[in-house]
Amino acid sequence: MSKLQLPTIGDRVFYTYAEHDLDVNHKHLAGESRAAIVVRDFSSGRPSQIDPTVLCYNLQVFTDGVNDGLPDLFKVWSRQLSAAPTPGKFHWPPRDS
Repeated sequence: MSKLQLPTIGDRVFYTYAEHDLDVNHKHLAGESRAAIVVRDFSSGRPSQIDPTVLCYNLQVFTDGVNDGLPDLFKVWSRQLSAAPTPGKFHWPPRDS
């Protein structure tokens, strides 16, 4: 398992829409990612050897508003970090080489 960097409050990440996030007219957006900020970190005080993909975070997602069928800001609770875009989870933005 590769070591993922743990996010902290204020970090910019990408959240990937799951079907349950979207209304019936916008289900086609499932799998697309939007910018988000970590607003709550439930990993505090956890041993460093815990797999970071099992820890939970609350995020504030910046949506494309009416184009996504959501308010401009959309809060998601208790989401997990993934190494790659995964519906219902968040990941780090791609790094420029």
